[in-house]
Amino acid sequence: MKIAMKGNMKATAKAGINKALMVCTALCGLTVVSCAVAPIRLTQPIGVPVAQNKVDGLNVRVSIEDVRGTQVLGSRGGLYSETSLISTDASLIDQIGDNIISAMKTQGYLLATKAPANVEVKLEALTYDVNEVNSTTKDSKVFAQMSFYVEHTKGYIQKSYNVTLEKTTILLPTQKSIEALINDALIMVMQKGLDDSEFQANIQQAQVMPLMLNRSTVVEGTPVEVPTMSEQNPVPPEESTPVETFEQEETQTFKLLL
Repeated sequence: MKIAMKGNMKATAKAGINKALMVCTALCGLTVVSCAVAPIRLTQPIGVPVAQNKVDGLNVRVSIEDVRGTQVLGSRGGLYSETSLISTDASLIDQIGDNIISAMKTQGYLLATKAPANVEVKLEALTYDVNEVNSTTKDSKVFAQMSFYVEHTKGYIQKSYNVTLEKTTILLPTQKSIEALINDALIMVMQKGLDDSEFQANIQQAQVMPLMLNRSTVVEGTPVEVPTMSEQNPVPPEESTPVETFEQEETQTFKLLL
């Protein structure tokens, strides 16, 4: 009888140990998932904004530039956050540029290399942060900022727009979830600029003005010299009415140019 009881006790103890090991293994697995997070490079295409304020054939020249100091947006989090970075590559600004141009064409703009108004769009900030509230709840936040600059022969206007989006998930968000949040933020900030009535009013006013002086720029890495205003319109004789001159900005390099 005692031998049987001892055997049962040993079997029960062994089963308890095995169960405890299984629980520990499961917990360790969750810990690994939470802590060892791989870095990602964003690849999802950026969506095209749908601007609400339509225009009627306004002529503009558009350029898009990425002025961020780094391609790194932030970290996915976890114990080793420095090894779980989120980054983009140079193709991001091409995607944004193509989609802004597509949106402006749909909106009613006529894009050309010579126009009475120059529109410059700059991606100034794109960041991702995650706040690990507890072992299961994570709050993700994306911040996007762009500036829109409109210049014509009578002056210029520059405005900055930003969007902050947040999302709560169980455990750390997946790459798909992160990309969707960043995509939504970029679409929203682009649409803010395109729908700005003051931005449009300046382009509208420029339509009756002379063509803008086109500075030397780079198109897809190849320098292109475009005619200056003096080459397009020769200096008038001394007896004619003097032409008002305006100070031009220094030459800049753009990622994408129309």
